[in-house]
Amino acid sequence: MVEALIAAGADMDVTVLQGVTPLSMAAQEGEAAVVVALLKAGASVNKARRSGATPLYLAAQNGHLAVVVALIKAGANLNETRFMSLTPLYLAEEMGHEAVYDALLEAGAK
Repeated sequence: MVEALIAAGADMDVTVLQGVTPLSMAAQEGEAAVVVALLKAGASVNKARRSGATPLYLAAQNGHLAVVVALIKAGANLNETRFMSLTPLYLAEEMGHEAVYDALLEAGAK
């Protein structure tokens, strides 16, 4: 479905309630293949929701390692703190997502 929407020229950064984008929803839900497809189609890797939560923040919070890795490779801001002044690295540690924490730390997150 995502590939069909991309092929049809769908806006990769369209927002709905509270500024949710397709990328932020896919990141939150751990849909790595969708995240990769959206990024390849030009979705903005750092576009935050109205709350300030970025796709990386959401993926780190929920422990979605494959999504975190894809977002890092796409150039996500590792130290974004717009939401509650918490970084993705802090959230990964706080939520006990060790593999996500390690990936962020290795990528240079502070």
